[in-house]
Amino acid sequence: MTQAAHLVLQNALSLDEKDRALLAAVLLESLESDQDEGVEDAWLLEVQRRVAELDSGGTKTIPLETAMSQLRKRIVGNAGN
Repeated sequence: MTQAAHLVLQNALSLDEKDRALLAAVLLESLESDQDEGVEDAWLLEVQRRVAELDSGGTKTIPLETAMSQLRKRIVGNAGN
């Protein structure tokens, strides 16, 4: 890490949590590549498809606690593999 980057890091770490989070988000966004052009559009279409599926009754929701419990069981079950 260059001296300039180290100084920026020290200053950034002295910020409050909200400002650090905003700074991190802006830095991450600056690293996003143009090669992923169209990904946002694809996600928007997927979200719209899923909302339509929910609205039509084609998909049913489950409580978060149930989903988390099912995921934990899968993780524990796969831990021995």
